Amino acid sequence: RAAALLTARRLDRAPGWSPAARPLVGYVRQGDTAMPSVAASQAEAADRARRDALELCATADPYQRLEGADVSIADYDCRHVAGGYLCAADYRAICRLQERALRERCG
Repeated sequence: RAAALLTARRLDRAPGWSPAARPLVGYVRQGDTAMPSVAASQAEAADRARRDALELCATADPYQRLEGADVSIADYDCRHVAGGYLCAADYRAICRLQERALRERCG
């Protein structure tokens, strides 16, 4: 009986969507336009990091859909240049997804 159940094993997808999370680590280079203050340049880098995370979190899997990304800046690298400041940023993100999980059934 056990062998028959194993032989009859099937894989299918859950009928409903459930939350899932995927961690992500990223980096955005310095922006193209100098900002008048370090704070403004950091805010601009954080905005680019959020957009970058959403792009990297996007999935082509038809059984997953992106709900959003929660981004936290790990570190800024800011430089004073002619006309203001430019910042790059290392960040961490959690990709918030909905997915139809793969299920295994026997028998």
